Amino acid sequence: MKESEDFQLRVYWEIRPEMTFHIDRALELAAKSGQKPPGHSRLKMASLIAYDRVGLFAGAALYANFDFIVIDSIWVDTVRQKQGIGKILIRKIEELTLEVNCNRVITSTLTFHGSIEFWLKMGFKEYARLDNSPRGGAIIYLEKSLANNEGK
Repeated sequence: MKESEDFQLRVYWEIRPEMTFHIDRALELAAKSGQKPPGHSRLKMASLIAYDRVGLFAGAALYANFDFIVIDSIWVDTVRQKQGIGKILIRKIEELTLEVNCNRVITSTLTFHGSIEFWLKMGFKEYARLDNSPRGGAIIYLEKSLANNEGK
């Protein structure tokens, strides 16, 4: 399924000045101490929404911080799952990551969501796990480097 076939995808960026102050201060302190700060993108928050003539059916919330993008949440309506929409959202997030001079995407998922296979299929790798949180499950932390493959 392609974005133009039967739905539209929109991106809305919002710069958060109250948050960039803290990042700028951290970079300033790093420079004074002789440390080379990582690549930096001003903290921006973004929303991606996918909709058709019926309404909204998928979306993602993310933010850029230093040299990475954090996917805070991503969802596809259950009726529209398994149609490639999640993949389209991830590819768009990868494009946005490179556009704001970041080189990595990170996220987390809960084991009971049953989405770990999706993330692995999209090229993400598990880098940490917090077992028994929530009780009987785990939080899985995932990342994908775009430095060499530029999202492919």
